[in-house]
Amino acid sequence: MFKNAKIKGMFSSKAKQASLLVFITYAVAQVLRLGSNLILTRLLIPDMFGVMAIAYTLIYIVTMLSDVGIGASIIRSRNSNSTYFLHTAWTMQVIRGFLVACILALAAFTINSFQINSIFNTESAFADPNLVLVLYGLTLIPIITGFKSTKVALANRNLNLGKLTIMELSSQVISIIVMIVLAYYFKSIWALVVGSILGNLLTVILSHLFLQGQSDRFGLNAVAFKEIFNFGKWVLLSSLITALLNQGDRLIFGNFLTSEQLGIYSIALLISTAITQIIQQLNAKVFFPKLSSIHRDKQNVKFIYYSIRKKTDLISYVFFGFLFITGPVLINILFDDRYEYAGVLLSILSFQLLFTSTIVSGALYMAIGKIKYHTQIVFSETIIKLTMISFLFQTYGFETAIYGCALFSILIIPIDFYLKYKIKVLDLKREFITLPFVIPGILLGIFFSFFADAFSELFTNIGL
Repeated sequence: MFKNAKIKGMFSSKAKQASLLVFITYAVAQVLRLGSNLILTRLLIPDMFGVMAIAYTLIYIVTMLSDVGIGASIIRSRNSNSTYFLHTAWTMQVIRGFLVACILALAAFTINSFQINSIFNTESAFADPNLVLVLYGLTLIPIITGFKSTKVALANRNLNLGKLTIMELSSQVISIIVMIVLAYYFKSIWALVVGSILGNLLTVILSHLFLQGQSDRFGLNAVAFKEIFNFGKWVLLSSLITALLNQGDRLIFGNFLTSEQLGIYSIALLISTAITQIIQQLNAKVFFPKLSSIHRDKQNVKFIYYSIRKKTDLISYVFFGFLFITGPVLINILFDDRYEYAGVLLSILSFQLLFTSTIVSGALYMAIGKIKYHTQIVFSETIIKLTMISFLFQTYGFETAIYGCALFSILIIPIDFYLKYKIKVLDLKREFITLPFVIPGILLGIFFSFFADAFSELFTNIGL
C-alpha cells in the first residue's frame, strides 16, 4: 500500500504536469485546427479537402513504412544521453527522410500512370487531376522533418514539454495564417500545400535553435545502430500495420467516393478523432516515457497503467455520449449546408471513443519490452477493420461501412484482455469502472442540443 502511494506521488508530480500541458496544448491545437477549417471550408471547395486527405494518408503510410522507432529508442534507451547514440539516431532519421520522399515520389508517379490508363474509378478521389502534383509538392515534408533535432525526443523523455509546446503551437499558427491568406487570394489547393510545408520547416528550425541540448551531427556508431535497429524492427512492423489501421479507411473510400464526398468524411473524422488524438499525444509524450521509467525502476506498472486508464476512459466516455447526441447539431452550427451529411457521420464515428483503452495498452506493452504484443494488437485491428469496411461498403453501402469503422475495436478487447492477463496486469473491475460516465455525456449532449435548437429558432424568428 505504501509502495503504491509512493508511486502515485511520483506520477502525480511531473508526469501529471506534463499530462496537463500536453492536454492543453493539443486542445488548443485542435481549436486552432477547427477554426482554420471553418475559415478554409468557406474559401475552398470540399473536393480540395478530399485530395489533401488522400495525399496526407499516403505520406503517413510511407512515413510509417520506414519507422524504425528512432524517437522511441531515444526515450527508452539508457544510452540516450551519449553523443554517439544521438548522432547515430539523427543520421538515421535524415536518411529515412530522403527515403520516404523517394517512395512518395514513386507513389505519385504510379498514381499518374494509373490515371492515364483509367485504372481508377473516374469519379473517385484518386482520379482527381490535382492529386499527383500535390503529392510531388509534399515530398518536401519528409525531407524537412528528417532534420528535426533529437532534442525533441530528449525533451519528451524527460517530460520537459514547455518549450515543445511553444514551438509546436507557434509553427501551427504561422502555418494556418499562411494557408488562410493564400486561400483568400488564390482559392487554390496549393494554399494548403505551402502552409503545410512552411509549418514543418519552422518546427525543424525551432527544434535546433529553441531547445536546449547538444547539437546534432552526422555520424554512425555500430553499437548504437544495432541497438536502435534491434528495438526498431518490431516498431517497423507495428508502425506499418498502425499506418494501415489509421489510414486504410481513406484508401478504401478514396477509390469509391468522389473528392467532395471524401472531403465531407474528413471533416466528420476531424472532430470525431480529436479526443483519440489527444490520448495518442499523451501516450507518446507522457504515458510511454513514464511507464518506461517505472519499468526501468522495477516499480508497479499495473498501478500506474490503471491510474492512466481511469482518466483517459472517463474523458472518452463523456465525449462519446456528447458527440453521439450532438453530431448533426455541431456540424450545422460550424459548417455550411454542403457539409450537412458530416453530422450523421460524426454521430456514428463517435462510437470509436468507447475503445480507446487499447491505445494506452500499446504504451504499456512497449514500455515493458513486449513490443510484439503491441504488434499483435494493431495487426488484429487492421485486418478486422479493413476487411469489415470493405465487405460492408460493397454489400450495404457507405453509411454501414462507417459503422464498421466505429465499432470494429469491440472484437479487439478480448485479445487485449488476454495479453494483459499474460503479463499479470489485467483487472476486470478497473476495466469497466468508468463506463457509467457515458450517461453524463449523453445528458450533456441533450442539454446542448436543446439550447442550440432554441437559440436557432429564436434567431430565425428575429430574422438573424
